[in-house]
Amino acid sequence: TNEDEEDEDEEEEDSEDNEEGDVTAAAAEGAEYSLARAAHSAGVVAVAVECYGGARVEDYEPIYALIKNKLLPALEAAKKTAVAAAAAAAAGDDGEEQGAAAAGWGLLAVNVHRLCLSVVDAHNKIAGASKGPKSAGKHAGSWGAAVAAAPPSAAFVFLGALRERAAGGAPAATAVLYAVLPAAAPALVGLLDSGWDAAKSGGAGGGAGARGGG
Repeated sequence: TNEDEEDEDEEEEDSEDNEEGDVTAAAAEGAEYSLARAAHSAGVVAVAVECYGGARVEDYEPIYALIKNKLLPALEAAKKTAVAAAAAAAAGDDGEEQGAAAAGWGLLAVNVHRLCLSVVDAHNKIAGASKGPKSAGKHAGSWGAAVAAAPPSAAFVFLGALRERAAGGAPAATAVLYAVLPAAAPALVGLLDSGWDAAKSGGAGGGAGARGGG
């Protein structure tokens, strides 16, 4: 009958809506998992590099590749997710998603910056797997996203950590600082837009300030 057909159509529509919702939720969970995995990977590798000032590292090329090809694209994706969540929250959606996206973005930035700094600290001289400051500066030419795609407060702390090392006479930090400076201006503008005191609020605070033994 027509009534039966209408009921079947409604059931199919409900089923499609549920499936679409399930797919959306699964995609969101997958993105969160990938973000968490990237942050964890960056943190684990950073600790390994920090150990004995990088003396245990046999080859830095895989680490440079990890930063460039995996971690920095993940940081860029995390920024887009956080910005989209913030826009949705501003439009009246639930702010819980915004908070989770911002927290994930900040954590990834902390660990990426910690890894970059651990590599920098291990390249103040040519020894073992380290090819010295020039090599670090050369590879850091692709690290612009570590500044541009990080939360402004985290980018500020990261640049400050590099500047502190450079001022203390660390040649690798000087080389890397010059390499990433072109990406610094937008980050500083973002920091000013969000309020200068945001630099004290957490961002990449503790991780970026960690100093290795190189």
